[in-house]
Amino acid sequence: MLWSLFLALAFWGLAIIFYVSLQRDPNRVLYAAMAAFLALLWTVNFSFRLSRRRRR
Repeated sequence: MLWSLFLALAFWGLAIIFYVSLQRDPNRVLYAAMAAFLALLWTVNFSFRLSRRRRR
């Protein structure tokens, strides 16, 4: 469960870093969107695992 939390936080951080730091790259929005999509998937994964653990 912690692994999915750490990955979600890392991908959210990557999305912000890609969007802010790659000022000259025209594909920075694409890179940030791909990282945000992966972050969203890991966030959903973490929320499912957390809700499953709370039901027990």
